[in-house]
Amino acid sequence: MRAETPDDPFWSGVAATTVEPGGVRVRFQTPREPRDVVVGRSVVHCHLHDPGAIAEAERIRSGEVETGEDA
Repeated sequence: MRAETPDDPFWSGVAATTVEPGGVRVRFQTPREPRDVVVGRSVVHCHLHDPGAIAEAERIRSGEVETGEDA
């Protein structure tokens, strides 16, 4: 799935995926409380539209920030 849409903002929140018997386990980044984000004429609570949340996820994926969890 990720290979088909690697630039989809959804993946910025995924810390790791592992194949396990019967399926795949998806581990997400440390939860972050959504905040108000203005999108056009609307206000949303969605990390996919929050530049700060996306930047934090990118830093975590690049190894710049410790997540406090074992990978």
